[in-house]
Amino acid sequence: MRVKDREDEIQKLRNQLTNKTLSSSHTELENRLHQLTETLIQKQTMLEALSTEKNSLVFQLERLEQQLKSGQGSNVNGTAINVPVLENNEGARLRSVPVLFGEMDGSAAGMYGKVRKAANTIDRFSIRLGIFLRRYPIARVFVIIYMALLHIWVMIVLLTYTPEIHSGSSRPDGK
Repeated sequence: MRVKDREDEIQKLRNQLTNKTLSSSHTELENRLHQLTETLIQKQTMLEALSTEKNSLVFQLERLEQQLKSGQGSNVNGTAINVPVLENNEGARLRSVPVLFGEMDGSAAGMYGKVRKAANTIDRFSIRLGIFLRRYPIARVFVIIYMALLHIWVMIVLLTYTPEIHSGSSRPDGK
């Protein structure tokens, strides 16, 4: 009996040792999984940043090629000027912009100067907005959803609006 009790006790100790080994290996596996997950997230972030930078460089290359082509063709077509456009401290980009208003004389030059400045400001804003929407697809989704909802709302208002009809004399002279 005593031998049997000892064997049972030895078996229990073996089971406990095996369970501890399994639980410690399970903990190690969880730690390793967590570490690999963190590494994967870091690499995905790096990949996304590199992809964004690549797209920006491709866009810049296309812009420069287009500028080169328009620069070669501008001798025949007309006048163009280079205007630097700053993009999020990544450097200056040159783009070809047609000259809309030449140098005017007198008071007309002041008005055209203001119009040109306003057009350049709107153009600069729209380019920055386009670059932002190109880089962040989720922003594009929100803009599309916003525009769709706005159109639906306008259509509802237009289709359900009924103007008031006044009967009788609505003329001020009483006729």
